[in-house]
Amino acid sequence: MILRGMDVKDLTAPNLNFHDMSPGGYGYDKVANAVELDIINGSNGYFKPWETVTRAQMAAILSRAYDLEGNTNSNFTDVNENHWAYSNIQALVANKITTGYSDQTFRPNAFIQRQHFSLFLERNFNDFFKPGSPGPSPDPDPEPEQKVNFVGTIKDDKGELISGAEIQLYDENNDIVAEAITIGNGEFIILVESGEYSLSVTHENYEAYELQELTVNADAENEVNITLQSTQVSFEYLELNQPYVSGDNGMTVELNSLEKIDQGGFYEYIFNYTETNHTKDVIPQGAFKLYFQNEEPVPQYGFFNDLYPGESATREYRFKVLKSSEPYCLEYGGNLFFKEEPTAEILKWEIS
Repeated sequence: MILRGMDVKDLTAPNLNFHDMSPGGYGYDKVANAVELDIINGSNGYFKPWETVTRAQMAAILSRAYDLEGNTNSNFTDVNENHWAYSNIQALVANKITTGYSDQTFRPNAFIQRQHFSLFLERNFNDFFKPGSPGPSPDPDPEPEQKVNFVGTIKDDKGELISGAEIQLYDENNDIVAEAITIGNGEFIILVESGEYSLSVTHENYEAYELQELTVNADAENEVNITLQSTQVSFEYLELNQPYVSGDNGMTVELNSLEKIDQGGFYEYIFNYTETNHTKDVIPQGAFKLYFQNEEPVPQYGFFNDLYPGESATREYRFKVLKSSEPYCLEYGGNLFFKEEPTAEILKWEIS
């Protein structure tokens, strides 16, 4: 809306490099334009597009967007000269865009309400709405209830952030009052009124999590850090350059090397292996299969030739994997074609 008021057309803005916004995503072009014009900026590599805006932040945005300047003798009891947005708030007062509240406060940390945002813009564009005109004068007092930002993180038992979880908040009657908005890999935000709640987290690869008592307070930082326990079987992964006998087909297998190469749009996993038949029988060569987090496994790979007693064969194979995929296990066996997930009795190596 501010960009429209400035009659700004889409600019050729640089890549934002925000972890929580991607080119082509909702609002990306508008945010890029505003950043290019130095109206807004991010924080520590994040823009936090789903967070609410405070009155102080809005003062900074408006004063930057419309080059507002000025000083007044207004003395808000909650904004002193050391406040980061002091000059921005002074500029809004000097240009009769805000008057503050009747109790001599500006309430810089209060979330900007739609009525205030609309009034600030109208006062900037139309003198009719400025104090002293026939239009409205003081900033309207806020509604009794203000919604509060409640933020959190979801990690596994290794401390790594987890994406793809479903987070829901329940009131005292066990009714769903809000669903979380994911703002990053394993980070979420919920906008609710102050009160007592319970919270649940579900994920297809982790045990369900419930927090029965959760207090959300408008006067405090509301944050919770959640750790989920994996439901996947914990495997004992094998080492490189060590021979192992497959209990599946009796073949001795050694993974000589496993390399990951960045090919630009994808990763290429290259592995070199040796199969040796130390038995007295003719054994068909086995196959490899690559497993992913939250995705179907890559079909098995193998040559399926017979190896005679004492015979060896060394091969190399390359898996091409999208960067958005998360491979975690390479498995060897006699026939892996119909397997959907790795099992403990089969030889396997960890992929990282």
